[in-house]
Amino acid sequence: MIVPRTIPVILLKDGGCYKTVRFKKPKYIGDPINIIKLFNDLEVDEVIILDISKKGPDYTVLADLATEAFMPLTYGGGISSIDSATKIFNLGFEKVSLNNNVFNEGLVSSLISKYGSQSIIASFDFKRTFFNRVQYQGGNKKMTLESLIDYALQQGFGEILIQSISNEGAFTGPNLDILKLVKELNIEIPIVYTGGVSSYDDLNEVICHGFDAVACGSFFSFKNNNVDSILINYPSRNELKAMYGAV
Repeated sequence: MIVPRTIPVILLKDGGCYKTVRFKKPKYIGDPINIIKLFNDLEVDEVIILDISKKGPDYTVLADLATEAFMPLTYGGGISSIDSATKIFNLGFEKVSLNNNVFNEGLVSSLISKYGSQSIIASFDFKRTFFNRVQYQGGNKKMTLESLIDYALQQGFGEILIQSISNEGAFTGPNLDILKLVKELNIEIPIVYTGGVSSYDDLNEVICHGFDAVACGSFFSFKNNNVDSILINYPSRNELKAMYGAV
């Protein structure tokens, strides 16, 4: 059996690693280089790095992280041109994620043409549900999850990252409305969920709803869901196999 991808998320801000709750109240949790070293020791298979500073990529920090990491890295945050993405790939990152610029169709087309769809991720943030429809939080666009996924497929994205703002960092469990909708849609490309995971059961629940991977920030950053007790952690390979054994 192939073990589903289980991905730690690192949030960068001004050269440090932070954790947020519902995208607010950033809490400093350490030097990202040290955190990458710990994930190396824990034999993590993959890491997503998201810059939340709104200043664009810090190429110096990213170069240090790419040099230190033993695992494939994905980067998202402030990618607004082919040049910025090229710098990220040249540092050794395997994928880039578009969020604010996900609807820049010219940029999307150029990136996919140059680097292949498997390297370009569409990232969508959702906050709450209205009339059984998950509400996308992206500028002035009000779109359903179904229409966003259809857009991502039409544009040729190779992967989709869905983030639940309402659950992020809150240890409330995943957004069940999002999980149910994804299970109904039978999506053709890999899809990743992040937001609210608080237990191994939550990880398994996400995968059981049709997601190809689950990404976590706080769950792999704190001890026993206690935000005052920082402990970088990750399940062992045997724990992952046992956890997903029923999938």
